Amino acid sequence: MDAELADLMAVGSGALVTAAAGDLWNLIRDSLAHLFGRDRNQGVVTAELELDHARLSAAREVGDSTVADEIQRRWHVELTAAIERDPLAASELRQLLAAVQRQQAAQPMRVRNVVSGGRQGKVIQAGLIEKIIIG
Repeated sequence: MDAELADLMAVGSGALVTAAAGDLWNLIRDSLAHLFGRDRNQGVVTAELELDHARLSAAREVGDSTVADEIQRRWHVELTAAIERDPLAASELRQLLAAVQRQQAAQPMRVRNVVSGGRQGKVIQAGLIEKIIIG
């Protein structure tokens, strides 16, 4: 397998796990089932993906990144197998990643800040501070 495909699968598995853990699950679920299940029962593949999605959602709620890491490694293996079985799967993966990128660009960014520590003081949140003039 060439380096371009290896990069595609590495980036793809990470991007798809991120999308599945977030708000894009409905966008990617059927396409992932098709990619992963070319020679398997689609119902079984979809059920496995739904379980992964549930695990990702639960892990995200408690801040556990180990689940996402484990699923990303497994999805990387699945993508590799799919592309080795059918080289056209690489094109489908590229199309799916492009759809994810378009949807992510269209969504507003969410920010969650937590301040703790029991001390008094000021907290400043800023996206960009370009110029400060004192005096």
